[in-house]
Amino acid sequence: MSLSSDAVVAIISVILGFLFGEISARLREAQTIRRQILTTKAMLRYEISHNLQRLQRSWQQVNPKGLHIEDSSQAQYFAEQLATLPLAPFARDVFLSQLSQLSTALSAKEVTATLTFYDDFAELDTIHRTLAHLLEEQRSFTSGAPLPGAQSTPHLPPAMPFLAQASGLWQTYQGTVSRCLAQGSPIA
Repeated sequence: MSLSSDAVVAIISVILGFLFGEISARLREAQTIRRQILTTKAMLRYEISHNLQRLQRSWQQVNPKGLHIEDSSQAQYFAEQLATLPLAPFARDVFLSQLSQLSTALSAKEVTATLTFYDDFAELDTIHRTLAHLLEEQRSFTSGAPLPGAQSTPHLPPAMPFLAQASGLWQTYQGTVSRCLAQGSPIA
């Protein structure tokens, strides 16, 4: 049994059609992945840029001259300024929604730098909230009004929780802000 030339051409055409279809599907898939990577990077860059602008604005409100504060009493003053300033929360929506895509969209160095960047912003938020809480607590102690849920202890002198921790927290905050603003976006 020999195949006619028409049958051979038909078989080769089917095989070639299948191969070209597979190649086309793979190219479309690669293009889709590339688009997702570019979209993820662009969205993260935007969110990071927005956070850096927010940080710059709030830093200018707290420390308009951009002074590096080492003195403990000055640090307490600036810590109080920070504690009384309403700090806008830093955006994390894109970061959290794209967390599963980071290893695909970014290099290992960019992933590490991005995770560190968002950790730094979480630390800044925690320090701000801690300072605000300590200042409120200290004002309550010095005014004599008990904190909600606190038991009165008249035999103890008023505690100064804010003054005790303000300088150290300010130094950490100042260092983290300086590092974040100097480094800028971790995504190239």
